[in-house]
Amino acid sequence: MKLLSSILPLFSLASATLLVDYHGGESVSKLGIYSLEGQNLGDHIDGPGTSSCFIKPGVDPSGRAALHFHREAHFRRAEVEGIKQYGANQNYFVGYNFMLQRSHDSLVIFQWKKDDKLSHPIQNIPFNIEFSGGNLRVQYQEPSNGAVENGYTVLWTDTSALALNTPHHIGIAWDTFDGHRNRLRLWLDGAKKLDKSGLNLWTGQTYTKFGIYRGELAAGQKANPEQHVFDSYVYRVQVSDKALAEVMDASGGIS
Repeated sequence: MKLLSSILPLFSLASATLLVDYHGGESVSKLGIYSLEGQNLGDHIDGPGTSSCFIKPGVDPSGRAALHFHREAHFRRAEVEGIKQYGANQNYFVGYNFMLQRSHDSLVIFQWKKDDKLSHPIQNIPFNIEFSGGNLRVQYQEPSNGAVENGYTVLWTDTSALALNTPHHIGIAWDTFDGHRNRLRLWLDGAKKLDKSGLNLWTGQTYTKFGIYRGELAAGQKANPEQHVFDSYVYRVQVSDKALAEVMDASGGIS
Protein backbone atom coordinates (compact mmCIF):
# COMPACT_ATOMS: atom_id res chain seq x y z
CA MET A 1 0.00 0.00 0.00
CA LYS A 2 2.87 2.37 0.76
CA LEU A 3 4.30 1.75 -2.72
CA LEU A 4 0.91 2.32 -4.33
CA SER A 5 0.33 5.56 -2.40
CA SER A 6 3.71 6.90 -3.54
CA ILE A 7 3.03 6.02 -7.18
CA LEU A 8 -0.48 7.49 -7.39
CA PRO A 9 0.55 11.20 -7.14
CA LEU A 10 3.16 10.64 -9.87
CA PHE A 11 0.63 8.86 -12.09
CA SER A 12 -1.91 11.64 -11.55
CA LEU A 13 0.65 14.28 -12.51
CA ALA A 14 1.84 12.38 -15.58
CA SER A 15 -1.72 11.79 -16.83
CA ALA A 16 -2.90 15.38 -16.29
CA THR A 17 -3.65 17.50 -19.34
CA LEU A 18 -1.91 20.84 -19.75
CA LEU A 19 -3.94 23.81 -20.94
CA VAL A 20 -1.03 24.71 -23.23
CA ASP A 21 1.92 22.49 -24.16
CA TYR A 22 3.87 24.28 -26.87
CA HIS A 23 7.18 23.22 -28.43
CA GLY A 24 9.25 25.50 -30.68
CA GLY A 25 8.60 24.94 -34.36
CA GLU A 26 4.97 23.94 -33.90
CA SER A 27 2.06 25.88 -35.38
CA VAL A 28 1.00 29.12 -33.68
CA SER A 29 -2.42 27.57 -33.14
CA LYS A 30 -0.90 25.26 -30.51
CA LEU A 31 -0.15 28.35 -28.41
CA GLY A 32 -3.08 30.62 -29.28
CA ILE A 33 -4.02 33.14 -31.95
CA TYR A 34 -2.10 35.88 -33.75
CA SER A 35 -2.13 39.43 -32.37
CA LEU A 36 -0.15 41.69 -34.72
CA GLU A 37 -0.31 45.49 -35.01
CA GLY A 38 1.29 48.34 -36.90
CA GLN A 39 2.25 51.74 -35.50
CA ASN A 40 -1.08 52.54 -33.87
CA LEU A 41 -3.45 50.70 -31.58
CA GLY A 42 -5.97 48.95 -33.80
CA ASP A 43 -3.71 48.76 -36.89
CA HIS A 44 -4.45 45.06 -37.21
CA ILE A 45 -2.24 42.81 -39.33
CA ASP A 46 -3.42 39.34 -40.35
CA GLY A 47 -1.22 36.48 -39.20
CA PRO A 48 1.39 35.28 -39.84
CA GLY A 49 2.17 38.91 -40.78
CA THR A 50 4.55 40.62 -43.18
CA SER A 51 8.33 40.82 -43.47
CA SER A 52 8.22 43.79 -41.06
CA CYS A 53 6.05 42.22 -38.36
CA PHE A 54 5.46 38.49 -38.10
CA ILE A 55 5.14 35.39 -35.97
CA LYS A 56 6.10 32.10 -37.57
CA PRO A 57 7.58 28.71 -36.69
CA GLY A 58 11.24 28.49 -37.56
CA VAL A 59 14.65 28.30 -35.93
CA ASP A 60 16.82 30.63 -33.89
CA PRO A 61 20.27 31.75 -35.16
CA SER A 62 21.81 28.55 -33.81
CA GLY A 63 19.31 26.35 -35.68
CA ARG A 64 17.20 25.42 -32.63
CA ALA A 65 13.47 25.04 -33.35
CA ALA A 66 11.51 28.05 -32.09
CA LEU A 67 8.52 30.26 -32.67
CA HIS A 68 10.04 33.42 -34.16
CA PHE A 69 8.52 36.81 -33.27
CA HIS A 70 9.82 39.80 -35.30
CA ARG A 71 9.01 43.52 -35.31
CA GLU A 72 10.54 46.44 -37.20
CA ALA A 73 10.88 49.86 -35.55
CA HIS A 74 7.42 51.30 -36.26
CA PHE A 75 5.38 48.26 -35.28
CA ARG A 76 3.91 47.93 -31.80
CA ARG A 77 2.80 44.33 -31.34
CA ALA A 78 3.71 40.74 -32.23
CA GLU A 79 2.02 38.52 -29.64
CA VAL A 80 0.18 35.24 -29.37
CA GLU A 81 -3.06 35.59 -27.48
CA GLY A 82 -3.56 32.63 -25.16
CA ILE A 83 -6.41 30.26 -25.81
CA LYS A 84 -9.28 31.66 -23.72
CA GLN A 85 -9.89 28.82 -21.32
CA TYR A 86 -9.09 30.70 -18.13
CA GLY A 87 -11.65 31.32 -15.40
CA ALA A 88 -12.39 32.50 -11.88
CA ASN A 89 -11.48 30.50 -8.76
CA GLN A 90 -8.53 28.71 -10.32
CA ASN A 91 -4.77 28.36 -9.90
CA TYR A 92 -2.55 28.90 -12.93
CA PHE A 93 1.08 27.96 -13.56
CA VAL A 94 3.11 29.06 -16.58
CA GLY A 95 6.52 28.01 -17.86
CA TYR A 96 8.06 30.22 -20.56
CA ASN A 97 11.39 29.38 -22.27
CA PHE A 98 12.59 32.06 -24.71
CA MET A 99 15.48 34.15 -26.05
CA LEU A 100 15.58 37.85 -26.96
CA GLN A 101 18.08 39.55 -29.23
CA ARG A 102 17.34 43.09 -28.02
CA SER A 103 15.63 44.75 -25.05
CA HIS A 104 14.25 48.26 -24.67
CA ASP A 105 12.41 50.38 -22.14
CA SER A 106 8.74 49.35 -21.93
CA LEU A 107 9.13 46.25 -24.11
CA VAL A 108 6.60 43.73 -22.74
CA ILE A 109 7.20 39.98 -23.07
CA PHE A 110 4.18 38.64 -21.16
CA GLN A 111 0.71 39.96 -20.29
CA TRP A 112 -2.15 38.72 -18.18
CA LYS A 113 -4.72 40.76 -20.12
CA LYS A 114 -8.39 41.46 -19.38
CA ASP A 115 -10.61 40.93 -22.40
CA ASP A 116 -12.99 43.85 -21.73
CA LYS A 117 -10.88 46.44 -19.94
CA LEU A 118 -13.83 48.83 -19.55
CA SER A 119 -16.16 46.44 -17.76
CA HIS A 120 -16.38 47.34 -14.08
CA PRO A 121 -14.27 47.25 -12.14
CA ILE A 122 -11.98 48.70 -14.82
CA GLN A 123 -8.73 46.78 -15.22
CA ASN A 124 -6.73 46.58 -18.43
CA ILE A 125 -3.67 44.45 -17.60
CA PRO A 126 -3.72 42.92 -14.10
CA PHE A 127 0.01 42.21 -14.45
CA ASN A 128 2.75 42.09 -17.06
CA ILE A 129 6.47 41.42 -17.45
CA GLU A 130 8.34 44.22 -19.18
CA PHE A 131 11.71 45.92 -19.41
CA SER A 132 12.87 48.97 -17.49
CA GLY A 133 16.10 49.78 -19.26
CA GLY A 134 17.66 46.34 -19.70
CA ASN A 135 16.14 44.91 -16.53
CA LEU A 136 12.96 42.87 -16.29
CA ARG A 137 10.21 44.02 -13.96
CA VAL A 138 6.66 43.02 -13.01
CA GLN A 139 3.89 45.62 -13.00
CA TYR A 140 0.45 45.33 -11.39
CA GLN A 141 -2.70 47.31 -12.05
CA GLU A 142 -5.23 47.72 -9.25
CA PRO A 143 -8.87 47.61 -10.47
CA SER A 144 -10.73 50.93 -10.60
CA ASN A 145 -14.35 51.58 -9.68
CA GLY A 146 -14.14 55.01 -11.26
CA ALA A 147 -14.41 56.18 -14.86
CA VAL A 148 -10.75 55.57 -15.82
CA GLU A 149 -8.22 52.85 -15.16
CA ASN A 150 -5.56 53.11 -12.47
CA GLY A 151 -1.85 53.44 -13.14
CA TYR A 152 0.62 50.61 -12.60
CA THR A 153 2.59 49.63 -9.51
CA VAL A 154 5.99 47.98 -9.87
CA LEU A 155 6.08 44.79 -7.79
CA TRP A 156 9.62 43.74 -8.66
CA THR A 157 12.59 44.92 -10.74
CA ASP A 158 15.58 42.68 -11.34
CA THR A 159 18.90 43.94 -10.03
CA SER A 160 20.77 43.06 -13.21
CA ALA A 161 20.11 43.34 -16.93
CA LEU A 162 18.72 40.30 -18.71
CA ALA A 163 21.38 38.61 -20.80
CA LEU A 164 20.50 38.84 -24.48
CA ASN A 165 21.04 36.13 -27.10
CA THR A 166 20.81 33.64 -24.24
CA PRO A 167 17.86 31.30 -23.55
CA HIS A 168 15.95 32.04 -20.33
CA HIS A 169 13.24 30.35 -18.31
CA ILE A 170 10.41 32.17 -16.54
CA GLY A 171 7.96 30.52 -14.16
CA ILE A 172 4.77 32.27 -13.05
CA ALA A 173 2.11 31.13 -10.58
CA TRP A 174 -1.05 32.99 -9.62
CA ASP A 175 -4.67 32.43 -8.68
CA THR A 176 -8.02 33.96 -9.61
CA PHE A 177 -10.07 33.29 -6.47
CA ASP A 178 -12.71 35.85 -5.53
CA GLY A 179 -11.69 38.74 -3.35
CA HIS A 180 -8.71 41.03 -3.06
CA ARG A 181 -6.38 38.25 -1.94
CA ASN A 182 -4.71 36.76 -4.99
CA ARG A 183 -1.07 35.65 -4.85
CA LEU A 184 1.49 36.14 -7.64
CA ARG A 185 4.87 34.39 -7.77
CA LEU A 186 7.62 34.59 -10.37
CA TRP A 187 10.89 32.75 -10.99
CA LEU A 188 13.65 33.70 -13.41
CA ASP A 189 16.08 30.97 -14.47
CA GLY A 190 15.10 28.90 -11.44
CA ALA A 191 15.48 31.65 -8.80
CA LYS A 192 12.39 33.02 -7.07
CA LYS A 193 12.13 36.76 -7.68
CA LEU A 194 8.61 37.68 -6.54
CA ASP A 195 6.03 36.43 -4.04
CA LYS A 196 3.23 38.93 -3.52
CA SER A 197 -0.23 38.46 -1.99
CA GLY A 198 -3.23 40.74 -1.58
CA LEU A 199 -3.67 41.37 -5.32
CA ASN A 200 -6.80 41.34 -7.47
CA LEU A 201 -6.03 39.35 -10.62
CA TRP A 202 -9.53 38.47 -11.88
CA THR A 203 -12.25 41.04 -12.58
CA GLY A 204 -13.60 39.38 -15.74
CA GLN A 205 -12.42 37.18 -18.60
CA THR A 206 -8.62 37.42 -18.74
CA TYR A 207 -6.00 35.55 -20.77
CA THR A 208 -2.27 35.20 -21.43
CA LYS A 209 -0.27 37.00 -24.13
CA PHE A 210 3.25 35.90 -25.10
CA GLY A 211 5.59 37.81 -27.40
CA ILE A 212 6.90 41.35 -27.92
CA TYR A 213 4.73 44.42 -27.29
CA ARG A 214 5.52 48.15 -27.18
CA GLY A 215 9.00 49.70 -27.11
CA GLU A 216 8.39 50.86 -30.70
CA LEU A 217 9.81 53.98 -32.32
CA ALA A 218 7.27 56.81 -32.12
CA ALA A 219 5.46 57.91 -35.26
CA GLY A 220 7.49 60.45 -37.24
CA GLN A 221 10.76 59.62 -35.49
CA LYS A 222 13.65 58.20 -37.49
CA ALA A 223 16.64 58.31 -35.14
CA ASN A 224 18.31 54.99 -34.25
CA PRO A 225 15.59 52.71 -35.65
CA GLU A 226 17.78 49.65 -35.09
CA GLN A 227 17.26 50.05 -31.33
CA HIS A 228 13.56 49.29 -31.85
CA VAL A 229 13.88 46.18 -33.99
CA PHE A 230 13.03 43.10 -31.92
CA ASP A 231 13.36 39.36 -32.36
CA SER A 232 12.18 36.84 -29.81
CA TYR A 233 12.49 33.07 -30.06
CA VAL A 234 10.12 30.95 -27.98
CA TYR A 235 11.19 27.36 -27.40
CA ARG A 236 8.64 26.07 -24.91
CA VAL A 237 5.45 27.24 -23.19
CA GLN A 238 3.47 25.21 -20.69
CA VAL A 239 0.31 26.31 -18.88
CA SER A 240 -1.33 24.25 -16.14
CA ASP A 241 -4.28 24.75 -13.81
CA LYS A 242 -3.18 21.87 -11.61
CA ALA A 243 0.39 22.12 -10.31
CA LEU A 244 3.69 23.94 -10.57
CA ALA A 245 5.41 20.62 -11.24
CA GLU A 246 3.53 20.30 -14.55
CA VAL A 247 5.39 23.25 -16.09
CA MET A 248 8.90 22.29 -15.00
CA ASP A 249 10.25 21.77 -18.52
CA ALA A 250 9.47 25.31 -19.66
CA SER A 251 10.03 27.07 -16.33
CA GLY A 252 13.48 25.67 -15.73
CA GLY A 253 13.06 23.48 -12.67
CA ILE A 254 11.50 25.74 -10.04
CA SER A 255 10.08 24.77 -6.67
